[in-house]
Amino acid sequence: MLVMIHLSFLKFEDFLYSSLDLGIFTQSLAGFLKGRPLFNTVEWQLYGVSNHFGVHFQPILYLLVPVFKLFPSAKTLLTVQSLALGISVLLAYILAKRVLNEGLAIVLTVLYAFNSSLIGINLFEFHPVSLAVPLFLLAAVFLVEGRERAFILTSLLLLLVKEDTFLGVASLSLWWALRDSFSLESIKRNLRFIILAVLSVLYGVIVIKLVIPYFGNGYIYNGLYRHPAINGRKIIYFLLFNLSFGLFPLFLSRNWVLLTLPWLENLLASRPSQYSFGFHYPYMLVPLSFIGAVFTIRELREMRALRKTLAVLIALALIASWATMPVAKTHQKNLSLWFITLFSSPFRITKPHGKSSIFS
Repeated sequence: MLVMIHLSFLKFEDFLYSSLDLGIFTQSLAGFLKGRPLFNTVEWQLYGVSNHFGVHFQPILYLLVPVFKLFPSAKTLLTVQSLALGISVLLAYILAKRVLNEGLAIVLTVLYAFNSSLIGINLFEFHPVSLAVPLFLLAAVFLVEGRERAFILTSLLLLLVKEDTFLGVASLSLWWALRDSFSLESIKRNLRFIILAVLSVLYGVIVIKLVIPYFGNGYIYNGLYRHPAINGRKIIYFLLFNLSFGLFPLFLSRNWVLLTLPWLENLLASRPSQYSFGFHYPYMLVPLSFIGAVFTIRELREMRALRKTLAVLIALALIASWATMPVAKTHQKNLSLWFITLFSSPFRITKPHGKSSIFS
């Protein structure tokens, strides 16, 4: 948490947040202090909407208002994001320890903590979807512990994060409902989870088709899926992303129930950032892939072949994460340089000639 907060502050102080999103959410929350809740000039100028809900439906922003009122700064949002993603590391460990032994839980938690996509979410602007990452892991912990009411409440909170989160909630619910088999008996026994999945999808359709158009001029992202296609770049991204988790999510057939919908959302989109490292778009794929990896190892760890290759796959996963760490577009330097700078000069980074010494 402290490292990510520090790095986020360095980016902020050196004007390295080059997208619009940090400004959008800072001004949207500042509007509550000025009598114009969720208004920001960027979305007003680009899309003609006076409320952020006309672009994305993210009611979870209301929970940030009290904190922002006490500390009205963009740094507040960057801190909240790093705290949320840091908490997700703890929740990843708790989940892995509930399912596996402590040794494997620690190894997988390290793999998760250094995952390039997780760090990418943390360092690319601020987005409320970062709050969904720990919530998905918390929901999985509640499922493992048999706390169904807590799981349902967490799922409801997840649906408030963003209009597309219903894909992850529906996938997690169906995956758990079909954890034993795909039989009719299993469906009847877990009908409540299937109902939750159906209601989540219905909620998503209502939000996208009715709620967002009510606040704006229609759902502006429909155009991303008018010409769906799979190309070489998308396949490479898919393979590298899963390699960063040791390919474990792919080894268990029922994990496709867990991961197919979130993957299709990214791979079928025409926007390259949705199948590139260093962005916030895999905010569902990161926690769900970790969940899938944990249960894959639980079911396959008795196989001799897996025991022999486990260390190799984990090593490859760490290498894949390091190789795909977020890159600063302006200066094309790897994130590793950030860590070198951080630990070599932990107190203050000077700015020779008005530029950041991190990248210059």
